[in-house]
Amino acid sequence: MSCIAGIPQHRNDDRRQLTLSALRARYQALSVAKQVDMLHLMARG
Repeated sequence: MSCIAGIPQHRNDDRRQLTLSALRARYQALSVAKQVDMLHLMARG
């Protein structure tokens, strides 16, 4: 019974890991975009 109950938990953990990695990747992309914007502003100014 605990074995069967453990399967959805693993799936939830995998999904949480996927969402965390996706959020992290999105955050990194945003920070990179911000850095590029800053570089453009500095180059322009």
